[in-house]
Amino acid sequence: MRDWDGRDVIIEGYAQPITHLREAVRDFRLFRHWQVCCFGKAPLRNEMIYVTLEGEPIHVRLGDEVRVSGTLRLGGDHDRILYKIDADQVDIIKQYH
Repeated sequence: MRDWDGRDVIIEGYAQPITHLREAVRDFRLFRHWQVCCFGKAPLRNEMIYVTLEGEPIHVRLGDEVRVSGTLRLGGDHDRILYKIDADQVDIIKQYH
């Protein structure tokens, strides 16, 4: 995995905003599976990614399916998450609600 540090990546998953759900956000957690994101058991440290947006904040809601493009960083320091993406772009694929 260390070889991936600093690489540009595109990854899809399910968003969990860290701030209030009705606000535009600059950061959120990304999960591989909808149930882990919102309703299932607590994910392991290697099952989530902390995403920070470089540009304008976006309106992403809990459970939205998103595609994130950006630079992968290993050893994220937010909430003991192992991976971080400095996102250049986030596209909402499907809204949960």
